[in-house]
Formats: sequence, C-alpha cells, structure tokens
Amino acid sequence: MIGIGENRKKFVTKFTIACDRNKNVYDVQVNSGNVHDVHTVMPFIDNMTENAKFKSIDVVADKGFILRQEIVNILKEKNVTMRVPKKIKKLKHLKKQKYF
Repeated sequence: MIGIGENRKKFVTKFTIACDRNKNVYDVQVNSGNVHDVHTVMPFIDNMTENAKFKSIDVVADKGFILRQEIVNILKEKNVTMRVPKKIKKLKHLKKQKYF
C-alpha cells in the first residue's frame, strides 16, 4: 500500500509494527501518509488484544500520539500503557542570538 501524503509530489506510507523485546513481530499495520497517528491507535490495539494474549502492552510512540483522556482511560482498562514524550512549546518571544 502506498498513499499520497500531504506533499502531493511524494508518496508516503506509515508502518506501525508491534514486536517484543526479542524482536518477534506480532502485528504490522500499514496506513497512508495522510492518516494522523492518533486515528491508528485504537484499531491497532484492538487487533493486538484480539489476536495475542498479553497481560499488558507498552506502546512507545512519538509526540504525534497525543490522545484524549477518554481514549487513555479505555487503553488503561485494556492494560495498555502509552509512553509518549511531552511536546515542548516554543516561545515566540525568544529568538536565537547571533554571537558573531
């Protein structure tokens, strides 16, 4: 599957891969580039919990996976922990100083 992302001149494909510490792959999800990361979480977790029996699942993601609190609560009920770094807001009034 190859999808066209935001840049119409380039093809973008997003892969989501679930594996364990030993690099055994359990699931692969392919999405087009114009699908936001947040919309891929629940179908992916649902597929993982139906096909494999785990006590808990840790999801390590980038800053794009900022979820609403209700989704986080649903994931906690399924014993899924999201590990997402916080976004750091840039302050507009701070500018880079030139020293040379």
